[in-house]
Amino acid sequence: MRIGQRIKITAESLVRDGVTYGDVTAIHGSGYVTVNTINPNTTDRHLARLGPTDYVTVPGKPPFVHIDGPRPNFGADRKGRKVESTKSPVESTQPPADSTPKDSMDSFIQTLKNAIAEAVDAKVAEKVKDIPSRATEVIVKVADLPPVKVEGTPHKLLKRVLKLIAASVSDKNVLLIGPAGSGKTYLAEQVAKVLQLQFAALSFSPGMSEAKLLGRIVPNIATGTESYVESPAVRAYRDGGVVLLDELDNGDPSVVTVLNAFLANGWMYLPSGERVERHPDTVVIGSMNTLGTGADKVYVGRNALDGATLDRFVVEMMDYDSDLEEALCPEWEIRSAVLDLRKKVADNKLRRIVGTRTLRMVRSLVLSVGDSLPHALKVATANWNDADRKLCGIA
Repeated sequence: MRIGQRIKITAESLVRDGVTYGDVTAIHGSGYVTVNTINPNTTDRHLARLGPTDYVTVPGKPPFVHIDGPRPNFGADRKGRKVESTKSPVESTQPPADSTPKDSMDSFIQTLKNAIAEAVDAKVAEKVKDIPSRATEVIVKVADLPPVKVEGTPHKLLKRVLKLIAASVSDKNVLLIGPAGSGKTYLAEQVAKVLQLQFAALSFSPGMSEAKLLGRIVPNIATGTESYVESPAVRAYRDGGVVLLDELDNGDPSVVTVLNAFLANGWMYLPSGERVERHPDTVVIGSMNTLGTGADKVYVGRNALDGATLDRFVVEMMDYDSDLEEALCPEWEIRSAVLDLRKKVADNKLRRIVGTRTLRMVRSLVLSVGDSLPHALKVATANWNDADRKLCGIA
């Protein structure tokens, strides 16, 4: 087994989705590997962790033109003349010996990123070096492993959350509590990217059913049979991934209670009756605007959560990330105006939200639409009443 090797996938949950092969991006020992999956009908690919019974090795590298691309000058010599190839179909997909594989750098980067994931699983995230906060490309360094470049500005809690996951605090269930627009979803996505795990987001609402979480049974009227359709959350739970339970305090309490087995038992039963084991690489991140005790003056539609559910998380309190906001809006005049508006809202104890989304909106209105800064602030507060606008100095 080697990095870049193409293997045939036998895992039932993936085969059912049309996945047939995968390219190995990391080797974890004891037969466990991470692969970039291949579906012959689509160019979409995602990472999956496989156990020794989930795949078989195959000779050569079975070709998928829609993934690998056609071989340059296939069937012709350097002058464009047609020649007969003496190579087998499998060999013909390989690049010439004197060229550099086009995906060599991508493979190298994937290998380094998966080394990070493996190191975190080995509980060495406490050795994660300080992550510089003001950068568009950041280097994440874990222990003695080579540094990995991660796209995007890191959230200030990225290192902290990685440590919690590495130590398996509360079974890798992390609850982020903070105001709207404070970067909770952004942080969860960054965790998934650093750990090289698939990402599944589930937004809770009062009308959400259990089927959105656990999947559903679909009847076939023509045949009189039924089939189970799994949800993205179940797939990440079974195969390893980061599951974001967004706006958890906005869900129906009876549906949220279904999460208890999902979070702490290490297994759950699906509507089909199948018992699914939680993958060791499954990370569950919940996000809320309240403390789970019910509605407040700003978040009036939030529900109280059962104590047994809250007890299954380790809680991280969040606020707006000033470094992230500076990276998203480097223009001081625009950023200062929005921060001043946020301060006036707090000073006057108004039931208004001036989050990072507001900052990005105002910046876009000024720089992309061409609005003046005062007009952009009026647009951003269009749903406010006149009294609140006047208190904040917006005419």
